Amino acid sequence: MRSYTAPRSRRPERHRNTALALSVLTLLVTALVVGCNSDSPTDPGVPVPPPPTGVTATAADGSITISWKTLSDVTGYTIYWDTVGHVDSGDSSFDAAAPPFLHNGLTNGTTYYYRVGSQSKTGPGALSGQVSATPSGAIGVRTIACGKSSSFLVDGNGNVHAWGANDDGQLGIGSFSRALTPTVVTGITDVVAISSNGHHTLALTGSGKLYAWGYNTDGELGNGGNQPAWSPTQVSGPTDFAAIAAGKHYSVGVTSDGRVWAWGSNVGGHLGLGYEGGVVLVPTLVMTSVLNTPGMIAAGDATSFFKPDDTATNGVAVYSWGSNIGGVLGRDDGNDSTIGNTPGIIAGTVNVTAISIRYIHVLALRRGGSVLAWGGNSDGELGDGTTVNGDTPNPVNLVQDVQAVAAGTMHSLALGTDGRIMAWGGNSFGQLGDGTYNSSPVRLWVNNLTNITMIAAGESHSLALRDDGTLWSWGNNTYGQLGDGGVAGQLEPVRVSGY
Repeated sequence: MRSYTAPRSRRPERHRNTALALSVLTLLVTALVVGCNSDSPTDPGVPVPPPPTGVTATAADGSITISWKTLSDVTGYTIYWDTVGHVDSGDSSFDAAAPPFLHNGLTNGTTYYYRVGSQSKTGPGALSGQVSATPSGAIGVRTIACGKSSSFLVDGNGNVHAWGANDDGQLGIGSFSRALTPTVVTGITDVVAISSNGHHTLALTGSGKLYAWGYNTDGELGNGGNQPAWSPTQVSGPTDFAAIAAGKHYSVGVTSDGRVWAWGSNVGGHLGLGYEGGVVLVPTLVMTSVLNTPGMIAAGDATSFFKPDDTATNGVAVYSWGSNIGGVLGRDDGNDSTIGNTPGIIAGTVNVTAISIRYIHVLALRRGGSVLAWGGNSDGELGDGTTVNGDTPNPVNLVQDVQAVAAGTMHSLALGTDGRIMAWGGNSFGQLGDGTYNSSPVRLWVNNLTNITMIAAGESHSLALRDDGTLWSWGNNTYGQLGDGGVAGQLEPVRVSGY
């Protein structure tokens, strides 16, 4: 009987072939899975979308709009961003179908950086070049101002932004902590004018109501008490103020009918009430109306000034009252120390259209663009080439007509009609902005600033607003009054954070 024995070599051959096929299949599946999960095609011959071009970032209040040129055969885009300064595909991202893309809920004053990538059926493309923008809460600017060592800006919506020294709550931000960058003052809106000197601040609203905050030991807040306030509190009395000014430890204001009011310390007779000494806790009448028009008001260390609105034919001069240290009253007191206890006119000031004072020297702008100066001159702040005090108004020798003036404690600024700033006087903190610490009794130019529309001067720092809405500062920065986020002084203008 014959038996059948299967060939031993055929069965192992079939198993080897099956195993080989399975191995190849596994490799193919693995490669397919890896290829599907890859960020880019593994085949260098497969085209990927190019990086987007024309990328821009445009800032607004609390938002930035990112735009770019659209690409063909693209299924979508990814916007990568951070606030550090170097963006890559590991950063936060948003998907977008097409440009533009609005990034909302941002912090004003913080710079955001972006790169845009495109997506296609073949995978992601390379990222675009990096762009950046800084959102700002300022929708235009109504005015800027300096305190002694603090700074203020009122935006186009009437909101106050404050920064710098705050030891007495003069910033109005709800605390006594200094601020190194612009911080919104809450509890007040529609502000049209702001003034700060020493350690308290006044803010006037469009409706005529007056608010104050900061130091109040001498009643300079005008609310009937003597307790400090670190947030806005309404001033008692009239509700139709049209002009305001904060002195060192007192305040003055003009109502819409042209009456002048004062409150706070009266040590030097600077309230103009006919006597020296004491404090006044609420606005008290100083002058009845001259022309039934409000006019301008200014207050220094202990001297006040008022000029009614008029035309050139009215012939109304500037009134002054208070201390006459350094001849700051601008009128001969005949050695009578009581002459400043009541308002009196300053000769030669009929054509004055603007007045600025902080300590004991005065700058006055006249029709036609010329400037007068008088008072203390120890650092050459009168701009006459000397350091001799001037007790009556004298012309400042400038090279062009002027559209605005600002008096610091020991320095002076004048904005020329060409948009450049002239500066003179003390410069121990670089407040003249010429890149040095050298004081100058004659005018020089602030470096690297053109197209300026507004200026302001503090004790030893300066501010300037350019026509593009950017805000610049220079000088002393011990308390963060330059608003650039640090405390290092600057000899030349630097950008205020967020502006």
